[in-house]
Amino acid sequence: MVFCGGAIGLLKVYFSACSTSIIDSPSGHVGMSTLVYGGLALMVAVRWRRLAVPALAAGLGVIAAIAVSRVVIGAHDTVEVLIGLAIGAVALAIFAKALIRDPLAMPAKTMLASTVLIIVLLHGQQVQAEQFFRLIGGYLHTERAAVCL
Repeated sequence: MVFCGGAIGLLKVYFSACSTSIIDSPSGHVGMSTLVYGGLALMVAVRWRRLAVPALAAGLGVIAAIAVSRVVIGAHDTVEVLIGLAIGAVALAIFAKALIRDPLAMPAKTMLASTVLIIVLLHGQQVQAEQFFRLIGGYLHTERAAVCL
């Protein structure tokens, strides 16, 4: 989670400070959704092998729906969604490696219950991190403290 959120956050700050005509803000929704829903699908697939195919299909479906929705509602363009997807996929690969190496270290029922609880509690809530990242990027830009490529 730290890698995924941190990488996306740093890129959001960078692109706010060093504006380009192609990328404005990588999609944090898509990156974190790839990690969370992909991770949940992998946990189910590893713990309950008979549910592996439906779990992985459901995880991919949710990730794809979120990615498409970000473009459809105009929150991001395709490149920004693909960047978020790539970062989320790298974070998911790191999680998958740890899960496959030691599946018993991940208490699946506790993690699934915790995830459902978090989803229920945070449903409809918005985290306003985007404004914070833009503020930092704007400050770095005006102070010429950003190293832009």
